[in-house]
Amino acid sequence: MALINRVSRLFKADFNAVLDHIEEPEQLLRQAIRDMEDELAASEQHIALCTQEQEALGARRAEMLASAGEFGQQLDLCFESGKEELARGIVRRKLEAERLLKRLDGEIEANGRRLAEQQKLLDENRATLDGLRQKAELIVSRTP
Repeated sequence: MALINRVSRLFKADFNAVLDHIEEPEQLLRQAIRDMEDELAASEQHIALCTQEQEALGARRAEMLASAGEFGQQLDLCFESGKEELARGIVRRKLEAERLLKRLDGEIEANGRRLAEQQKLLDENRATLDGLRQKAELIVSRTP
């Protein structure tokens, strides 16, 4: 039984050595680097989209803040002129704007966290890619 195991291990080792020789490690390493570069580009594009979304949410929030300020002025005018029915409609719209502001604040915060996490991962992946490139250059320069 021990003889069969030893012959089996020897055959596997020889087979793996043949595969390693056929696969051309430099080509595999270059392909791995290209794949990582593609993944980094996709991550950068995703971060750019998240940044645009963050800016759009910020602009929407600024609009809502301006609207809330206008509602306050309109309420003052309604109360000065004694038009309570009109004031009720404005109060409803102001409350809706405040709810929307709270929701926008939550979305801005969540998007900011996602953006920070993605940026951190991108930085880590860039460092990994740089290390892999350096190792690849060393390997390629050492092979005859």
